[in-house]
Amino acid sequence: MARHHQPRWKIALQADIPSIQTWSIRCGLQLLAHRNEIELRHMARELPAGPGVWLEVTDRTTSDNRSIHIDIGDRADPASKRMQAADTSWARCPVPGSGRPLGLLAPMRTRGQNGMRYLSNAAWAAVRNRRFRHLWAVQHSLRTFRPPLIDSLELDAGGDAKVLYQVTAWNPAESADSAGREWLNDRRAALVVALREAFGDRFVGGFVPTEHALHRYPELVTNFPSGRLEYLDLIRQCRVVVSGVGLHGSNPWKLAEYLAASRAIVAEPLQSEIPESLDPVVHWFEQPEQCVGICERLLSDQTATAEHQRKAGEYWRRYVRPDQLLMNRLQEEFASTPFRHLHDGKQE
Repeated sequence: MARHHQPRWKIALQADIPSIQTWSIRCGLQLLAHRNEIELRHMARELPAGPGVWLEVTDRTTSDNRSIHIDIGDRADPASKRMQAADTSWARCPVPGSGRPLGLLAPMRTRGQNGMRYLSNAAWAAVRNRRFRHLWAVQHSLRTFRPPLIDSLELDAGGDAKVLYQVTAWNPAESADSAGREWLNDRRAALVVALREAFGDRFVGGFVPTEHALHRYPELVTNFPSGRLEYLDLIRQCRVVVSGVGLHGSNPWKLAEYLAASRAIVAEPLQSEIPESLDPVVHWFEQPEQCVGICERLLSDQTATAEHQRKAGEYWRRYVRPDQLLMNRLQEEFASTPFRHLHDGKQE
């Protein structure tokens, strides 16, 4: 009788309040557990409050144990109590002192990821840590929107000879960084104008019709559907897709979605480091006219565009798909010499 394969990593996931940013990490963990590449359980430890994902990982090949804080925010916070308490950290948008670059993320889930077991542990963690207001947040998460299935994001190369750029205009009044939001909105507006003028009916996008966009940029509001599922359908329709800098200079979710969809990507340079270079995959631009020129070349050469789409899909499968992203980071993390170990929740 064949012996049951024992996975290399044993991982305990802290059951914190779910957020839209944490879905991708949980998706990757679920996929790895389903393939028996990790042993996964949930826990409700007493930890410092704060956003992010907390893992406690054992490498069975070396008996090395490490607590890992995953910062999934738009800008990593090196002063986070959780980051300081962890043995090591990974950051979606790293800054000096915030740990290893995590890579590109976008909210998504896998089939069967209903989250009830996770939520029950999150409720217990809230009670155990005497954070009773978190109970309401856990209950609220049951009614909030769930991200799309990873299956619906993964596409073969294709699409019509169209360019997609559909974005949000963030209300400056809702942030302490009002000047930063105005700068970002105006930069996005200039790009929408340039693409619409250059491509006419071949341009798909504009600002999502929020109250702020309708007031500030009424002539640039999109005529296309802006719901989550409808947006995924727009990606399917378009051969070329455009991505700009995210809020707070973050690495945008769009990039991960575009890579999953195997689309030809034109993007502004990233402001935060990622582990694997996108240079062979993405056409970079800094000014709207540069973006227009690149899009024109891609639309006029379907063979070259198909090759860029193939490279995007390959990059997704090797580096960005949530299960592969986490496997890559685990292999990097535990390839180094063991440096700290867990002991009763504290570092030795």
